[in-house]
Amino acid sequence: MIILGATGAGKTFLACSLGVADAVRYLRLPDLLVEIAVARRDGTYREYMKQLKKVKLLILDEWLLYPLKEAEARDVLELVEARNKVASTIFSSQYDTSEWHENLYDPTLADAICDRIIYNAYTVQIEGESMRKRMYDRVISPAAGCTMCPAAVHHLGGVRRPAWWCTHHGLGVGPAERVSVFSGQGVGRLTVRV
Repeated sequence: MIILGATGAGKTFLACSLGVADAVRYLRLPDLLVEIAVARRDGTYREYMKQLKKVKLLILDEWLLYPLKEAEARDVLELVEARNKVASTIFSSQYDTSEWHENLYDPTLADAICDRIIYNAYTVQIEGESMRKRMYDRVISPAAGCTMCPAAVHHLGGVRRPAWWCTHHGLGVGPAERVSVFSGQGVGRLTVRV
């Protein structure tokens, strides 16, 4: 799955909401690349890549936020190839897939990586105002006027959570923002306006 949208649109929120289960691993791409480099240096590269292949759902956030170096692009290709048609991966990016080639070092590597991701994925395009701005406008600002929650924290199931988790604020998991259209096989594109 590919989740696209501007900063603050809710890409990470949606990806993590879909990934609430066992055998899920969330990683920012910059952190993943550091972990791979450390594993390579420590001589545990193959073991680390096998671990990543076994994860049922890998969420890669901040996908291609900056251009990759050659070694990083090769590592990404190895990971994508290892997981292709074996396990699920969610790629969360600010860039449309048509712009991914620019940040994948080499056109040949870019083609190989994109071919394994784009043509086998559902794509979700999130449009709308930043969730952080909406949270500020509706919850943090005095004008929000919510009488059901404290200004910055809401207790849900004994867990302290930000107030935007409240469905009566119209944010977070409110009915207008639930997405449950992923069924069947094939490739599709969904636009979510929030």
